[in-house]
Amino acid sequence: MNGRVPGFPLRCSCPALCALCFLLFKRLPSGAACLPLAGLRAYAVSMNSSAATVEEYLASLPDGRRPAITAVLQVVRRHLPKGFEEVMNSGMICWQVPLAVLPDTHNKQPLMYAALANQKHHMALYLCSVYGSSSLRKDLEEGYARAGIRLDMGLGCIRFRKLHHVPLPVIGKIIGAVSMKQYIARVQELQDEQQKKK
Repeated sequence: MNGRVPGFPLRCSCPALCALCFLLFKRLPSGAACLPLAGLRAYAVSMNSSAATVEEYLASLPDGRRPAITAVLQVVRRHLPKGFEEVMNSGMICWQVPLAVLPDTHNKQPLMYAALANQKHHMALYLCSVYGSSSLRKDLEEGYARAGIRLDMGLGCIRFRKLHHVPLPVIGKIIGAVSMKQYIARVQELQDEQQKKK
């Protein structure tokens, strides 16, 4: 899904919307039955995978993509705050808040924190915590600048074609910057703000 997202004021080159779209834009995109406050289900991923496990997903990747996806995966796993679960969701490796912790989500699906995917023309790392935080976005941008790497980012996803396009220490810092408790609190804060505006 490239170009303008139907019903949204900003451009998005991601194949799926990030978890905080509904809260930040205050409405669903036109024609969408469900926005993925919990898991990128509203739009099809261009390189959708039927893999049931992360191991199957990695094995299915092209040889030219597998090392980069694996390296980013290892960094996310190493820095991921406690509590988030790793699953295959919507054809991607997804880290999300378990429903046992937060059952009351927008579409009754787990709230996504991050995801990693192989797309047709690039690989993508979805960072929902950055999407909802200007300070984290600034940290990310400054980290890329210090590393001398151009940040290719949509509303909430980092696109990369080669592993050297990703400063792994910066990614690790961003992934580990928000605890699950803090993330849930931020989403609920945005929900409360929405209710007050109605």
